[in-house]
Amino acid sequence: MPKDNIDRILKSAESKMENLEEIRYEGFGPYGLAVLVDVVTDNKNRSAQEFKSIFEKAGGNMASPGAVAYNFDHKGYILVKKNDDADSQTLQLIDMGVDDVNEVEEGLEVLVNPSQLSSTNDKIIGVGFEVLRVENKMVPKNYAEISEPEKQDKIMAFLENLEDHDDVQKVFS
Repeated sequence: MPKDNIDRILKSAESKMENLEEIRYEGFGPYGLAVLVDVVTDNKNRSAQEFKSIFEKAGGNMASPGAVAYNFDHKGYILVKKNDDADSQTLQLIDMGVDDVNEVEEGLEVLVNPSQLSSTNDKIIGVGFEVLRVENKMVPKNYAEISEPEKQDKIMAFLENLEDHDDVQKVFS
């Protein structure tokens, strides 16, 4: 391949990278499900229309900035591998000053102040726990239980449509 072609492709990719924008869309999905969608796009007008369409097709609607976000708390999230004595692990984690610990199938979910995420992760590793995942998350303040299978299917299909979009980085609901 000629060097000129390679240079042209690299310049094109470089200019596209410069035009990327991070956007958070907020809205309500089916049955009033509160949703935050973090997006990176090179065309915010196109993305806005695409996400508006996804929300409307599912029976929901887009909301203005701040209309949904107040229902979420920004938290540091650490997933710790459970050992045989999960209760002892939980007590050790609480003694480290974490905000919350929840036992789930995958392990122990640890929530901390986002500014303490790195230092808490270092402490957890320092006492010998295995950390499976570390990230910043938007954690819902309230949860709704949907027990009807047809409603669950509709909500899951909606969330999968959002997550399958090329511009989507994260979806919180």
